[in-house]
Amino acid sequence: MITDFSGIIFDYALAFDKPIIFADTHYDSAPYDAAWFDETLWRFKVLPELGIPLKESDFSHLKTIITDLLSSETYQSGRNRVRDEAWQNRGYATVATVDYMIQKQGALHG
Repeated sequence: MITDFSGIIFDYALAFDKPIIFADTHYDSAPYDAAWFDETLWRFKVLPELGIPLKESDFSHLKTIITDLLSSETYQSGRNRVRDEAWQNRGYATVATVDYMIQKQGALHG
């Protein structure tokens, strides 16, 4: 996937287990609720583990870059690490969510 700044990056990379190529643009946090953070946001910390930034100099050999990314063990390992960090309750997330909501409702209306 070649993409801009979007949450679809994580859906694609982690759910479909494919590397990404992302637009190498400046991110302005001012309009977002994380503008007050002094540290780099998690999503930007892990992007290099999921794929590479797209640079204009890459345009002429994009097919080679894509082929290399698809077979790269480095990016496969990166996706696995990011998936392990990001996904909680794999296989039973719905059960955990419903249990939490029932518990919360009981505490609020108990």
